[in-house]
Amino acid sequence: MTSGTMPEERTAPTPGAVPVSPAQILEVVTRDPLGRGLLAGSGPAAHGRWDVGARLLCKLAVNLTGCDAATLDAAFRASPMMRPEWDAPIAEGTTFGEEVVRDAGATMPPKSATTEAGAVNGAMDVSAGDVLMDTAGPCYEPERIPDDVLDAMADGRAAATPAPRLAFVPLGSLTGPSTPTAPPMLVDGLLGRGETMLLSAPSKAGKSWLAISLAYAIATGSDWLGFSCHRGRVAYANLEVGGAFFARRCETYRVQAGLEYDPDISIDLLNARGLMLDAAPFARGVESQYKDAGLDLLVVDCAYMLESGSENDVETVKPLLATLGSLCRSLGCSLVVIHHQAKYGASGKGVIDRMAGSGAFARWPDVIADLSPVDASGDEELSGQMAGQGYKALRLSFECRNVKSPEPVELLFTGTRFLRETSGRLAGCPLVGSSEAHGARGGRATSKATAATRARQTELVRSALEAARDAGEVPTRAFVLDYYNGHAAAHGLPEVTRATVTKWTQASYDAMPFSLIGGAVTYDGDADPEGS
Repeated sequence: MTSGTMPEERTAPTPGAVPVSPAQILEVVTRDPLGRGLLAGSGPAAHGRWDVGARLLCKLAVNLTGCDAATLDAAFRASPMMRPEWDAPIAEGTTFGEEVVRDAGATMPPKSATTEAGAVNGAMDVSAGDVLMDTAGPCYEPERIPDDVLDAMADGRAAATPAPRLAFVPLGSLTGPSTPTAPPMLVDGLLGRGETMLLSAPSKAGKSWLAISLAYAIATGSDWLGFSCHRGRVAYANLEVGGAFFARRCETYRVQAGLEYDPDISIDLLNARGLMLDAAPFARGVESQYKDAGLDLLVVDCAYMLESGSENDVETVKPLLATLGSLCRSLGCSLVVIHHQAKYGASGKGVIDRMAGSGAFARWPDVIADLSPVDASGDEELSGQMAGQGYKALRLSFECRNVKSPEPVELLFTGTRFLRETSGRLAGCPLVGSSEAHGARGGRATSKATAATRARQTELVRSALEAARDAGEVPTRAFVLDYYNGHAAAHGLPEVTRATVTKWTQASYDAMPFSLIGGAVTYDGDADPEGS
């Protein structure tokens, strides 16, 4: 540091005086490195996502507003981060901005106060010369933000919290005669009540169609791919597909599965594409709706829509999975989360390693159900039938924590439904893109080339036998050798040695249909030269 130069100091409003104008609030925020980065559009803690940056900015500024929701809302609207998405509705008349302001810890003043201040669309109109009204009242006495708190926020770390009370109990109280029974199953042999399942598959492999079929199986208490399901209420959170398109998918599945229309079917659908829901507000909304109503299965389609950062970062993934797991325990329901496989090389890996992102995805669930395409090209008849019907072959494999993992299920995907392939013909086929598939394709190509060469060799030897007959000579091995080598190039074949011709004409050599009788080479095929 140059002599005489003082380090930059963070400043904050004088205690008891809250800077209520947006300009004042934003000016103070910019004195913090995290605030500067967010307002400049380069906040690394936001992982490049606007919604994450919006939440960080509000958490950083809330203390400067006296925890007043209207003031914080006005400050955000005046910032460079303001977008139309701030006013996007997310649930029950709440906008994204209102949710963020509430999560930041701000409280809305009494309605009369906002009305007197000239509230417009739920946001207080605060100008540079305004002062905070007494009726609004801060949630705590405004004070200077401590440097260590700002440093923690700038580094993306949460401030220290009190140590939690952990419920350690004596093991003896949970074993012996007190050993608890296992929870009842929701899907027999696969998923228990209160357990979590991660369903992974490549993009466009039919993950949503598979989850839709599971939802109907639970709601009707019917079979799912050979697994018996116990009837229960299902909540399906569709976070990816447009609502109208998803409803059409469900109706298509119902019709093609031969299910009667039931207006009271026990499936509740949330169409939330474009609502920018993070895991925490999503979990609160689900818990609020079902805490007294009862829920047996929650399907989240799909995980990345609730992520607030990179799925490769374990510090991003852990809170997401912990929040969903906590929701599962709170409601006592089972949970199915849909996730995608890695784009490259997933088929060559084990079930738990095929999914994309952090390894936390593989370690968290009680059940992993992996849906992967199968290379059925080795069975020409089966692959031809599938091509004619427009079907795709897939394999659903499992890894379970609490029960024995079921055997993989071979499936045919029609484009809307999954049908079990029970002949066993797919069981020996490798997964698409695996080393086994590449080896099998290479082996088949080699076999075809060898068979084609052998066919040309056979025809050339038969030509030698016909030439001997026409010349009135005995087709000895020497005659066949001379004739063969004299015509090999014209047939695209290399010359051979006497030892090769001898091998071809031995009775024990099955690759060529010739033998030697009385010194003469004879053809052992369906028709010999004499009868041709």
